[in-house]
Amino acid sequence: SEFHPEALKSVKAFMKQDLAGARDEARKLLANEKLSDAHGDAQFLIDKVDAVAAKRWAAAEEAREAGRYIEAMETLSWFGKAFKGAEEGDRAKDLLKTFKQDPLKREVAAAIKLQKLLAKLEGQPAEVRAAALGKFLKDKKVEGTHAAREAEQLQ
Repeated sequence: SEFHPEALKSVKAFMKQDLAGARDEARKLLANEKLSDAHGDAQFLIDKVDAVAAKRWAAAEEAREAGRYIEAMETLSWFGKAFKGAEEGDRAKDLLKTFKQDPLKREVAAAIKLQKLLAKLEGQPAEVRAAALGKFLKDKKVEGTHAAREAEQLQ
């Protein structure tokens, strides 16, 4: 299906992951009474942006609550770019700041440390992995973190 020619600016912004821009362009189109034949496409694009935002925000929240802090931070960082200048982008940036403060700061540091360790251990024999994970667990900086619990399960 083809989009109305006037909706292409919004479509192009959407394709470039500029979701705030796509929504703004679609809203302008929707507000233009002379282009009522493009209103369906404009509303479709607005709904699509809102659906993507809702889905990605829920994924970020779920990852954060589950202790998958790196995943949550990556998603929030994406929000900051995709919704630059929009309320969602500002909200994501504010939430990202909480990862740099205690108690999450410690959790994030431990998660990054575990991620790097696991990347190094890929393809290593089980006993090497177990020894490295055991050493990781003895580190006082990771004690009691979600990453420590994850390492215990992997050991």
